[in-house]
Amino acid sequence: MSVLNPKTNRLVKIGTQNYRRLVREGVIKPMEQPPEPKIEPPPEPIEPPPSPIETQKFNEDDYHAKMAQTFQQIVKENESKLVDLSQKSCDVLLKKLLYQKLCVEEPKKKPKKVKKPKKAKKKKFKIVQPSSSESESESESE
Repeated sequence: MSVLNPKTNRLVKIGTQNYRRLVREGVIKPMEQPPEPKIEPPPEPIEPPPSPIETQKFNEDDYHAKMAQTFQQIVKENESKLVDLSQKSCDVLLKKLLYQKLCVEEPKKKPKKVKKPKKAKKKKFKIVQPSSSESESESESE
């Protein structure tokens, strides 16, 4: 909302510093500002939606595929340990390695890219000062 300033014939917004100055000087009669709306307290927090893991349907085929892939990785990494073992000891070792891979070890983070240092700019021109022997020979020849 604004009011016309009689001195300049321009509109002045109510509540601005210029408006208050003009009211103080008596140029403009103060107008009532509309009452500020009451701020209602925020509503009670709404429960967050369930996480995607809870809403996602369990797909057993995906589970078996990922387990097989992880198992193959473990076998490739530890091939030398599994060569001379019996079936039972091999199963026990694979279970331990699988448990360690899935539950104990933290997932590896991708290494950060290393920024290459900036090369220093080369100077275009070098000022070479004549050596004392050259300057002596030049002065003698003249």
